[in-house]
Amino acid sequence: MGMTSYFETQILNSLKGVSFTAKSSFVGLFTTPPNDIAPGTEITDPKYSRIAISDMEMSTPLPVGGTSVIENTKRVVFPEASMNWPRVTHFGIFNSITGGQMLLYGELSESITVYIGDVLEIPARRLRVAME
Repeated sequence: MGMTSYFETQILNSLKGVSFTAKSSFVGLFTTPPNDIAPGTEITDPKYSRIAISDMEMSTPLPVGGTSVIENTKRVVFPEASMNWPRVTHFGIFNSITGGQMLLYGELSESITVYIGDVLEIPARRLRVAME
């Protein structure tokens, strides 16, 4: 799990008393790896959209082997593909449904191929966000 420079700065500023609240968060999908400098290549299908994390009902953070982890308690369902997607390999957590700032990013445990008419679904407890 990677953290962008933007999000790191927000966390460090919060130690100085500068408040930071992610009012809403959204998960997006990538076909190339994002990092803290470059966002990677997000899906460009006209029907694709990021999914609100509040819609996924994330778990309470739990300690797992020295790491704090939250995970989705409901399945995450993306809109039906209106075109073939390049292989989906990564995900990102954003503060906006479009544009905005990426906060966290990670690699999927296995890449996914999506064809016209497919609906990409992440089962409950399979999207895990961890911080050490």
